[in-house]
Amino acid sequence: MKIRTTYLRLVRRRCGRTEYRYVLFGALILVAAVAVAQEDTLRAQQETMDFKPLLQVLDSQKLLGSLEYRGRCTTNHFPDFPEFKPHSSVSHGPTLEVLSKIFEKDANVSVVENSGGIVRMRQDDVPTDLLDVRIGHVAFGGGASDIYNPNEAIQIILGTPEVVLFMRQHSMQLPSAAGSVPGGMGHGAEDGTRLTGEMNHATVREALDHVLQTFGGIWIYQVCPDRSAVYIHFYYLKKFGSILIVQS
Repeated sequence: MKIRTTYLRLVRRRCGRTEYRYVLFGALILVAAVAVAQEDTLRAQQETMDFKPLLQVLDSQKLLGSLEYRGRCTTNHFPDFPEFKPHSSVSHGPTLEVLSKIFEKDANVSVVENSGGIVRMRQDDVPTDLLDVRIGHVAFGGGASDIYNPNEAIQIILGTPEVVLFMRQHSMQLPSAAGSVPGGMGHGAEDGTRLTGEMNHATVREALDHVLQTFGGIWIYQVCPDRSAVYIHFYYLKKFGSILIVQS
């Protein structure tokens, strides 16, 4: 704060009153922008921590998961998770029962395990037509272009001609955050996990499940209320010493 005040005094001496007002106004906008960015970061960290118990339940039983839901999409912050029940109030018990209790605040969420060991968590009114789009052919890496992070695979899946056409026809977009791959090489760089191969005549859901089977964790599918945007992302647990963190 002392440095900032000293800088403004220096500017005031060197500029006229009008110029100084412009500089001061710009500085205030910059400070406000930094504060908003910090608030968004803290919100994202808190929501990720709220998401951790769900991943821990799946991981303890060696299960995989998918979560399909409607987000509020009232800000540029993604993902916009449903409201989870605090971990401390979730008792032990059968896996599906524990997961159902995590979503107890949202009675519209169903929890079902399929034959492939994937637990489907889904709000009843979520449109899934994008997930049902059938892709003629999709190839995942090969050689130097192997996939080392599950979120890199999302870009490949959503970049297939069938998906691009569907989204264009339905005026659907991806939020800017959906195209990023936080953590760079992250998951696969340390343990050697990588995704290769190809799929033919698979739905988007089946392609996401294929990636999930390789990297583990959970994929989420968030739809905005007006369906103008969708957000798809992978999350998984990663251990640093004795600490488990949520990685994406």
